[in-house]
Amino acid sequence: MGLGKVMIEYFMKLYSPLLYWFFGLFLLSLSACGADSSEALSDSPYFNLKVFLEKQAMLLDSLQPMVKKIALDEDPPMHKKTSKLDWTRELRLFSETSLHRSVYIGQYKIDSLQEAKYKKVSYTAKSKTLPTRKMEIYYRQAGQPDSIRIFYQKKNWLYASERNALLTFRLDTAQQAQLQHYRVKGFQSTMFGTRQDYEIVAEVSQ
Repeated sequence: MGLGKVMIEYFMKLYSPLLYWFFGLFLLSLSACGADSSEALSDSPYFNLKVFLEKQAMLLDSLQPMVKKIALDEDPPMHKKTSKLDWTRELRLFSETSLHRSVYIGQYKIDSLQEAKYKKVSYTAKSKTLPTRKMEIYYRQAGQPDSIRIFYQKKNWLYASERNALLTFRLDTAQQAQLQHYRVKGFQSTMFGTRQDYEIVAEVSQ
């Protein structure tokens, strides 16, 4: 084994924990920056997914419905049935894709299509640097969301993240949208060669 290879292996063993620590610190700083840019906007032209899901979380926390979850990335798939969920945490993968931020104004193309029973509104990123690449919302005639589809992709020299997500809703007795089903499939990878794939499907009872 050459001296250069020995030195590289020695360096990696010695400094790998420190590199992981700096990487974790960097990710935390990115999260903080994202939080600062998600200020409340009254004039944003985009659907406020973050606030919408916050209201869903409050509703579901009060109702505590039974949820059937399947982790399809496990072998064999892992099944779980529970009514004890932290809904703010459960919906975080969806809410962090919200377009309702000041830095996003003017950065998405908006298309609207009226169909027989639904209205479809699409938001498509004008630049590949925007992490939420596309969001599609189908509205019922009552004006409540029937389903929301999201494609999210973020890449830089430190890590990559990608997810396809779907949320569907039913109307409750007050004719308000209530989460019925959600699905998310994606992965996260780092510059160190680690990768985590995930796929979760869940059904929320009435």
